[in-house]
Amino acid sequence: MTAHELDAAPAAVMGTRDTWISFTDLAVWAFLMYGLGTATPYLRTDLHITAFEAGLHGSALAVGILIAGFVTDRIARLVGMHWLPDLEVAIIALGIALFALAPSLPVSLSGALLMGLGGSILSSDNNLRLGRVKGEGSRRLLAQAYGLSMIMAGAAPLAIGLAAAHLASWRVAMAIPVAVF
Repeated sequence: MTAHELDAAPAAVMGTRDTWISFTDLAVWAFLMYGLGTATPYLRTDLHITAFEAGLHGSALAVGILIAGFVTDRIARLVGMHWLPDLEVAIIALGIALFALAPSLPVSLSGALLMGLGGSILSSDNNLRLGRVKGEGSRRLLAQAYGLSMIMAGAAPLAIGLAAAHLASWRVAMAIPVAVF
C-alpha cells in the first residue's frame, strides 16, 4: 500500500468520539505498561522489598495479560460490548490504586495483575473497535492509535521520574491514567 492510498482512506472516522476514546484508551495502556517498570524501584524503596520481589511486578502484569487471553471473550459475552469499556476502566483503575497506594507486596502485586488483566482486555476491545472501520481506514486508525501509544509509552518513564524528583512522589504520575479515564 502506498502513502497515497493511505491518504485516500476515509478521514471522516478520525474525528469520531469512539475513535478518540480508543486512541486514549490505548495510550493510557501503553503508559501503564512502560510506567510500571519505572515505578517499581520507587515502590521497592517505599515497601522495603528486595530487588527480586520488586521484579515480580512485571511478572504479575504478564500473568494478568495471560489471564485476559483466556477470559476476554467470556467477559465480553457476559457484560456485553456496550459495558465492556466501563469494566476495563474499572479493572485498570482498581489495579492502579492497589499498585500506587499499596501498603504491602501482595497488594502491589495484585494491582499489577489487575492492570495487566484490564489493559489486555482494553487492548483487544479497542483493536476490534478500530478494526471495524471499512476499507483502508482501519489500517490507518490502528497505525495512528499505536503511534500515539508509543509516544505515551516513552513519556511514562519521564513523567514518573519527574514526579519522583519534583513532586515528592512517583505516585502522582501513576495517577495520570486515572485522571484521563
